[in-house]
Amino acid sequence: THFPTAVVSEWFESRVAGQPCDTIIDLSEPGLASRGLLKMECTSQTMTVGDPRLPKVVIKDNNDGTYLLQVLASDPGNYLFHIDWFKHPIAGSPFAISIRSCPDASKCISSGRCLNKSTVLLNLPVEFTVDTTDAGYGKLTAVATDPQQRAVRVSIVEERDKRIVHHIKFITQISGSYTVNVTWDGVSIPRAPLKFN
Repeated sequence: THFPTAVVSEWFESRVAGQPCDTIIDLSEPGLASRGLLKMECTSQTMTVGDPRLPKVVIKDNNDGTYLLQVLASDPGNYLFHIDWFKHPIAGSPFAISIRSCPDASKCISSGRCLNKSTVLLNLPVEFTVDTTDAGYGKLTAVATDPQQRAVRVSIVEERDKRIVHHIKFITQISGSYTVNVTWDGVSIPRAPLKFN
């Protein structure tokens, strides 16, 4: 049986190894954790219960009917967090978190036919991809400028299958040299800034 009045304020689907993940759960009744009526346990397909590599979980009673749930994972991987209330799972449990390694821009891989050409065609899309699968948890950004140092609109579409690939596209509108600086979590990836003529 699920208890619909148990409200988890926010649950993070992905986090970075070594960084704490906190969320608040509202059960409208204090003192449950100390009585063993609120429990949280972590499981993984590759680790058994009790494995020291599993994320550490802590429940802190705020004494107002809400509880702070803290998760700290040191090893990357996919984990399930089971939250039981009165020996029954709360709504939505188990919750999934993907723990990824810290961002490493050097492991981003850019590819595309335009990257191997000395010139690109005017008024046509310039397209290439950046594979960030092995680059840890981060955010990809791309900033493009035209020959007059004006900003150019860039499209980034993320595709997740077996790999995490970002499709980047912009259109040349005037003749000259274009620059695209691609960063992963604020750090330039290999070959960046990219030059197109």
